Amino acid sequence: MNKISRTKKALHQHVLPLLFQDKASVRRNHVVVVFLLLAGVCVLLSTTKLAALNNNGMSEDLNEVCKKSVPSWSAKDALDASESIERKIRTRLASESMNANEEEEGFTILLNTFKRRDLLRRSLRHYAKCKDSGRATVKEIRVVWSEQVSVPSAREGDDEKAYFLDRPEFVRYDKHVGSTSIQNRFEKIDDLKTEAVFHVDDDVRIPCGKLQKGFREWQRNREGLVGYFGRMHKLENRNGGVDGTCKMRYAWNDVELFFTSAKRYSIALTKAAFSHAKYLELYSSEHLPDGVREYIDARKNCEDIAMQMLVSSVVSEKNKREEDGSLKKKKGRHRAAVTVSSGWMHYVAGKIDSVFVDGISSGQGHHDERSGCVTDFSRMFGGGSPLDV
Repeated sequence: MNKISRTKKALHQHVLPLLFQDKASVRRNHVVVVFLLLAGVCVLLSTTKLAALNNNGMSEDLNEVCKKSVPSWSAKDALDASESIERKIRTRLASESMNANEEEEGFTILLNTFKRRDLLRRSLRHYAKCKDSGRATVKEIRVVWSEQVSVPSAREGDDEKAYFLDRPEFVRYDKHVGSTSIQNRFEKIDDLKTEAVFHVDDDVRIPCGKLQKGFREWQRNREGLVGYFGRMHKLENRNGGVDGTCKMRYAWNDVELFFTSAKRYSIALTKAAFSHAKYLELYSSEHLPDGVREYIDARKNCEDIAMQMLVSSVVSEKNKREEDGSLKKKKGRHRAAVTVSSGWMHYVAGKIDSVFVDGISSGQGHHDERSGCVTDFSRMFGGGSPLDV
């Protein structure tokens, strides 16, 4: 058994049980968990050049620093379409009386999965419990099904392929025949029962109470993405691109994020984030800049950055119109990316669990490529820095 295998085995046998015992046991063992956290931070600090990560302290307005291109894409048109789609959704829900007998607004879970059946099973059961316990106002689960095979059985039984419980009407599979694109998760759904949707990957299980907390935060920030995993973009160097545009860096390192206020996060990852359903239709339409979809499919990466940039562009334009009086001003400025906490226990468990889960985002090259995505998308979305809202 090699060193990595021994480490994984030790984590499973000794660390994971500590995280999921009763409260009294957790209190007795918290010293061990804290020690592991501190050890992890020390390792990261020893391998990270914080001076480079801080971009030499630059804090200029990137929209002023970076060269403006002549956009073929219009944030104004995207906002107009966004407002129109939102009105259409509300009219449909009202006519169908979706919420006529319900005291409070709820949300739909859009569960993204691909060839990870055990994770799918566990996620479905977890989020069903959130609804059953009353700790979260989940109205429905929609599984984004891009596998080119039949969907799993919805009923529980002895069959090893049974993936859910005895309420198949609560879980629906949206099948994408002939397409395995990672962007299928953002395809519009015509018969959603809610305005709010919670995008989530099959390997992320947000605790029910924290899930509802995130939804309440979204209700206060209905224009933006409200998620549990925040990231940032930073100016790498001025006019560093081949066409004279600025070169951006995607900031994802835990140490850098730890020493940065969450209010400065400009990206809420859609691996676990709330949004308005209107952005699904907006992303699926001509209001996404030319070339973005092809760019993402070629790299199998960065669809979440593109969604955030679309949301940020719409939010920025809406803030401008409210400030100049073109739109009725709401209280405060709209925020495009809001990050909420999923709790430290969930964070630690997720970090450990990620050691055992393979995915397209598990390699260093994946993160390096995302810096290029931020740079290229900034140009496609009109130049400057669309993520600065």
